[in-house]
Amino acid sequence: MVASGYRADNIDVLHNFVLPSASSTVETPPVNIPPVFVYCGRLQPNKGAQWLIRAFSQTAGPSKLIIAGSGTMEQELKHLASRVGIAGRIEFTGWLTETDLQNVIRESTAVVVPSLWPEPFGLVALEASAAAKPVIASSAGGLTEIVKHGKTGLLVNPGDDAGLSAAIDHLAANPGVARRMGVEGKRWVEAEFSLHKHLNRLHEIYLETINQSGGTGFGTIPAP
Repeated sequence: MVASGYRADNIDVLHNFVLPSASSTVETPPVNIPPVFVYCGRLQPNKGAQWLIRAFSQTAGPSKLIIAGSGTMEQELKHLASRVGIAGRIEFTGWLTETDLQNVIRESTAVVVPSLWPEPFGLVALEASAAAKPVIASSAGGLTEIVKHGKTGLLVNPGDDAGLSAAIDHLAANPGVARRMGVEGKRWVEAEFSLHKHLNRLHEIYLETINQSGGTGFGTIPAP
């Protein structure tokens, strides 16, 4: 916005919020199954599922990939999975109900957000952290403000097949690291992306704007 000519002192960034996960406990995925990675979103070019499939074909272990979503690239992505030889390791579920998606995420090792464009925010990454799962994400746009590299997940340069493959292998081979990142991510979300914090900051922005124009305030925001 500044590059487009807007004054920096007239811009406030207010992050989205995420509601607490339905589960207050941090669960460990079963150890008797291959590591499971989840993609959730539209199947369109800018969302990067094609990059994820290419990278997944280069992983060393028997990991499984669940692609939850649908879109214009669905058939193309299925053909790509067959072409690179990993159709048997990928499950295309289509859109899932909220309950089913939460169950899939809960049993996963990590959630992958491979966007090839600068996501303004990336709510899926936030929801994954709220569920105590590490996030492997593209280092583009707002995702860099949600995922703390090496602490709550891993950031990879957009389109870097080898880098994304290595990140997947790292968490697959180190479940303890994945679990620690998930725990840290849950703490991070609860501290910085709560509904109450969002509303308080929105209230402050309103007050600042009103005060600049000589108006009056609205009172206070009660705690939830």
